[in-house]
Amino acid sequence: MPVRAIHGVGKVTEQHFHNAGLRTIGDLQDYKGDLRALVGSWAPRLKQLAFGEDDRPIELGDDIKSISAEETFDRDTDDRAILRRCLREQAEEIAAKLKRKRLAARTVQIKVRYRNFSTVTRQISLQDLITESTQIYRLACYLLARDQLVTGPLRLLGTVYPGSPKTPFASSRYLGEWMLKRRKAM
Repeated sequence: MPVRAIHGVGKVTEQHFHNAGLRTIGDLQDYKGDLRALVGSWAPRLKQLAFGEDDRPIELGDDIKSISAEETFDRDTDDRAILRRCLREQAEEIAAKLKRKRLAARTVQIKVRYRNFSTVTRQISLQDLITESTQIYRLACYLLARDQLVTGPLRLLGTVYPGSPKTPFASSRYLGEWMLKRRKAM
């Protein structure tokens, strides 16, 4: 089976494995070197998954748990124009999926992975339902800026509708006021 069949292995990680001569799950199982050189701190978990050790519960049913869109960059980047374009495309993709499934979101989450493979997520929940890509995009940008998550080049950037809200509601009016102040400061 190809390494890409392992949960969490995307095209960029797959390419790193291919460059090291690792094409199948069997290759990963037999690999005697240190996988951390290829995938960072995720290596021990990846090795477990390669051997079929996965303690995540099996969930049956067709309930939508989340809708997400991620981009793993060919080269780590902190170029704001690239990151904004990426967030805009992800917001459009998520909004389209929400509309197809006749859903609306209250919570938007972003996921950032740095070059050392450390991952950070942030989310915000609103009282008002959102369905439009512009709303999702603005919230994603807000989260990146609020928590100053772009402190260096990013390996991955993702936007997620995580399903049911898990954080206290924020006021959409407060968010609008914050965005106006931010625009005036620029």
